Amino acid sequence: MHYRPTTVSSLIVRGLINQLDIKDVEDQVHTQFPEIDGHTLWESYNIALLALTLGAKPEPIRQAAAHSPI
Repeated sequence: MHYRPTTVSSLIVRGLINQLDIKDVEDQVHTQFPEIDGHTLWESYNIALLALTLGAKPEPIRQAAAHSPI
């Protein structure tokens, strides 16, 4: 299943800002976005790390949007 990397990265940013262990962040991603493909996951982590580097704050994820595939 294909999800939007920007949506996935928002969850990653929130987890990292909340100082979750990277394994816990990864578990949340796989729970929230089942069957996410490796490329989307890789792209999402890159977006999240760039956002954190630039000082971005996470926006709340709407539940309906989080579960809807592209």
